[in-house]
Amino acid sequence: MHNPKVMEQGSPVPAGGLVIVSRLTWMIMGPFILLAVTYRIATQGGGWATWSDAGFGAIVAIMIASRYMEIRSGAAQTARGEPASFHHFTRYLWVLLASGACVWVAANYVGNHLLG
Repeated sequence: MHNPKVMEQGSPVPAGGLVIVSRLTWMIMGPFILLAVTYRIATQGGGWATWSDAGFGAIVAIMIASRYMEIRSGAAQTARGEPASFHHFTRYLWVLLASGACVWVAANYVGNHLLG
């Protein structure tokens, strides 16, 4: 039997609609929306457990899920267009979680203590 997800050496796997949406989510839409929510957290204040904070966490989770879906598709690429592996996903996961936590804490500190 022929498995369509298995690539022959040197032949690219065509990216379907779901892969393209996943890639756009973790690379473009997710970071821009995260930036807007971070701005809202920093300017609105209101405590450390607001709907904006929940939205921040949800967007980070959606970005991780989008990257995972792309990796599982067999057509995953790095931001530079090179083939991506599960190692790339785990690195993305840890960098996003660590930097996201730092940005969230900083935004809350600014919003709740410096501007609030």
